[in-house]
Amino acid sequence: MHGERRAFLLQVLANAQCGAYTGHYRTPIPRSHSPDCELQLCVVVQKEVDTMKLFGGNKYPDDQLASQATTAVTHDPLISDPGSIVVTSKHGVVTISGTVRQPQERERIEGLVRNAITTMGLKYEQIVNELRVPQTAG
Repeated sequence: MHGERRAFLLQVLANAQCGAYTGHYRTPIPRSHSPDCELQLCVVVQKEVDTMKLFGGNKYPDDQLASQATTAVTHDPLISDPGSIVVTSKHGVVTISGTVRQPQERERIEGLVRNAITTMGLKYEQIVNELRVPQTAG
């Protein structure tokens, strides 16, 4: 009976980790388990899922956000030096940094990043444009 209970617990936890857990069991509970055991397990798994939601979990695909944005900037022929642009993402906040030659480039890059992310249907919190335009001595 101990092995059966362990297998059951592992299956429930696997469902929770892969996102298939919605608050209800996807696997029928074996009859050998008491209702108390079922309730306790449900509370433990639900607390784990709630904790992941509370602390961000995998709410934003930061790697994909940065990758899509960087690709868009790199492939735009109107950007004078795409290698000087760095795009990062942390908790859905996409940050664009580096130096551009003209203010129009700064605005264009932010638009490219926003378009690339929304076209792919990726969720994000905000875009922070930290691109700098050097002052010309005059």
